[in-house]
Amino acid sequence: MANQLYKTMGFDSNEEMYFDWWLKEILDLRLYESIHFHPITYSLSSMTEYPVVRQLKTKVKKETRCLLEKHVYTPDFAIVWHEKAKNYLFRDVEDDSPLGGKIPFFAQRMSDGKYHTMVEIKPDYDMHNMTREFKINQKWVMDKYSVFVQLIKTPSFFKKTFTPNRFLFCNNKSAQPRKIKFNIRARDEFFSLLKKPDNQVVKESQTKLTF
Repeated sequence: MANQLYKTMGFDSNEEMYFDWWLKEILDLRLYESIHFHPITYSLSSMTEYPVVRQLKTKVKKETRCLLEKHVYTPDFAIVWHEKAKNYLFRDVEDDSPLGGKIPFFAQRMSDGKYHTMVEIKPDYDMHNMTREFKINQKWVMDKYSVFVQLIKTPSFFKKTFTPNRFLFCNNKSAQPRKIKFNIRARDEFFSLLKKPDNQVVKESQTKLTF
């Protein structure tokens, strides 16, 4: 049952559940307005059909059959930020100032006038190579909708930001400490580092968009 906890919480994977724990741990800071799971589905291509003529007893019937199925993509999370989190916990993806290494999230101002971060969650070890498929969808969504979807891998994201308290213990009800193979940083320590001019977080997470 330990591996099924994420299903009871409505997620598709443990990694999505872990990221939700991270988001919940900063809820009291009021840096984001809302979180949405599977917020929107982007249509990337329509179904392609081919014509078929069927000879019936008394007439000819023209039909179409599927040649290629339609293709859609749905991000795992959407984070709607409060403005005060800008240049602190997120940066505008179109901002050309040198802030990328300091800040873990990239966001875009959407039609509602608010900053949103679209997130795709993947495990550190992707045994089915789903990351490769996502990167195609990521480029496709950006090209067709001008929306950037940020790839976040857990638990390595915690190594570069902070480890949520719930992740310190196994998924089951035993409350056994989880074996974690990286140095654990608490939430308050991470945010104190963000405020330092000589930012240690910058040195650990230089420039890449994948956390």
